[in-house]
Amino acid sequence: MNAVTDADIPGPIAAMNLRIAFAGMREMGAERELFAQRLDETYRALAAVAASIGSTPVEGSQGETVLQAHADALPGCDGVIGLTLLTGFADGADRIAARRWRGLGLGDLHAVFPFRDPPGGEPVNGETYAWTHGPDTSDTAYRVDLNSPGDLDGGFDRYTVLDGAESAKEKPPRHGHLEQTRFLARWADVAVVAWDGEAAAGPGGTADMVALCLARRMPIIWINPNEAGVPIRQIFPDEFWSDVHFGEFLHSLRTPEILDLNAPPLDTTDLLRRLLPDFMPPKPVAAHHEPPRSGANEAGVDSADAKRMLHAAAHGEEPDLRHRYASDGDRTLPGGRLMAAISKQLWSIFYKHPGGEPPAAGPGAANHGASRPVIHSVIETAFRTADERASVIGDAHRGTQIFILMVAPLAVLLATMPGIHPAGKFWYVLLELLLIWFAYTLHKNLVDYGSHHYWSDVRRLAERLRVLRATWPLAFDVADARADPPETWTEWLARAVRRAAGPPCKLLDIDRKRNAIRFAQHDPEGIVNNQFDYQTLTALRAGKLHRRLHGLETRLFRILVGCLAVFLAWYVLGPQIPGWGKPPSWVGGLVMIASAVIPVIAAICLAIEAKFDLHESSTKARGLAGQFSRVSERIAMERNQSRDEELLREAALILLNDVDKWREGALRRAPAVL
Repeated sequence: MNAVTDADIPGPIAAMNLRIAFAGMREMGAERELFAQRLDETYRALAAVAASIGSTPVEGSQGETVLQAHADALPGCDGVIGLTLLTGFADGADRIAARRWRGLGLGDLHAVFPFRDPPGGEPVNGETYAWTHGPDTSDTAYRVDLNSPGDLDGGFDRYTVLDGAESAKEKPPRHGHLEQTRFLARWADVAVVAWDGEAAAGPGGTADMVALCLARRMPIIWINPNEAGVPIRQIFPDEFWSDVHFGEFLHSLRTPEILDLNAPPLDTTDLLRRLLPDFMPPKPVAAHHEPPRSGANEAGVDSADAKRMLHAAAHGEEPDLRHRYASDGDRTLPGGRLMAAISKQLWSIFYKHPGGEPPAAGPGAANHGASRPVIHSVIETAFRTADERASVIGDAHRGTQIFILMVAPLAVLLATMPGIHPAGKFWYVLLELLLIWFAYTLHKNLVDYGSHHYWSDVRRLAERLRVLRATWPLAFDVADARADPPETWTEWLARAVRRAAGPPCKLLDIDRKRNAIRFAQHDPEGIVNNQFDYQTLTALRAGKLHRRLHGLETRLFRILVGCLAVFLAWYVLGPQIPGWGKPPSWVGGLVMIASAVIPVIAAICLAIEAKFDLHESSTKARGLAGQFSRVSERIAMERNQSRDEELLREAALILLNDVDKWREGALRRAPAVL
């Protein structure tokens, strides 16, 4: 098949997307027509639920709907709801489901094939075929013409072809149909299954789809063609015990009373209640939680949010950072880009230059030979926007902190200057007042704006999108394991971006995956070697800055002791030396200035060390660099595609765990004035 290019990414793109995975039996039995009617009812119910989700007001908002929230968060997308059916397109229930979906015209159809044509050989016959079962070029019964599937009017809107033959060569082997089932479960919000309630006859059967959905806690709509009347049932795994076993679940379906309890008839109200939290933006923490009475965490609230409750109780309700992110644009801090640029330059001079230049190129600079894979434009745009904004906010916030800290010695210097120049006392006092007023105004603006929370959240969003950017070409994400609703606005937005992008299309063969893994490993903006380089540089800069500040404190102490000793010696011995006498008043004024300013500067050094955790940051960065280096080495040695993906997932989790811990320290980064 042809190489995938940017032109292969389908469009236009809906801002809010609901994807439905269908999996079904090959043999349908006698109730084929009734089953088709039940599919129509299910599809219409899902479309109605999607419309209800989109029109639901966002909790705590002034009339904003869930659809509007998605449209504001993804300005490059159409402000509409998109529905997509993901199906394996095999004979039997899959084909019926595809035809009924196409006939209703509710949305796009995305076909997922487990095998390419030909397996492991050169493309033939116009490079247009894929296989639904048992690839064998001598038997075309399971071969599908990707350009013109004859028994489906209009074909499908997009397709993904997996390389099941190569997966079977892994150790241990990965079954092509089970890989297809994993793909369907991974990219769906809800599953529709045509299932007889029995265990799968082979890997990748419908029962495996149900088992994967149970593990992910994803809602299932179950149509049993072999049950009298072909009822439509619902299964909500989040209502079961978290350790429910699939065999235990299967056994429960054989008892009518328990069957109706675990799989009651479909109720669209229940389905809406279950799906809505996946799309509803979380409210600002302070708006819907009472502050905790102690430092203990509350169920369902992470430690960073628990700290925010306490902060909100003391400083008023936390602003809605999601709306700020969607509406601020370049106005990242009070005073706009000008203040950000000045503060950024100040921070750059203070931290990056004294901290030293980057070390010699690390593993991220290796000539890896991988080309840049196709990355969906929605993901790329969202990542670049978040990363740039987080960098500007971070530089501005830290630079402003340094500026505020520098005000203290300047104010002390102005306060002591009349000791040397008494005539300028009025002007010194006026300048000191203006300086303190400016520092206070800047500090108040930062506090009112909540820059420390905003910076923490936007940086977390940028790193989450960095991870998605690395894993999307490989058709997985760190949020695949569980379909729990997002707890923070940054995770909500990242999942909205993922839904808008959808799964990668065209041929997802072994060569494409290996190239994507190599690129993710060596990408200068990626999550493996790039993070090794970044953490190594952070350890170098923070360590050098820590040592230089400590050295400055020592030198200032010696200077102050020297000034005082010289002044005392002059004062005592000067009158006894002909022509010397006691020190003049201006010398006493200089000593007074030094006695006042030098301790303040030393205190500022200690405050900077404490504020930016330089020693701790250096130590932590060295440890993280070691972790990323080990992951990179293991990827380089690994020849198993699935294991490579697991290692990439490990790197992603290291990165996100680190940024989550960093986010928890937001209150330490709150603006402060000495």
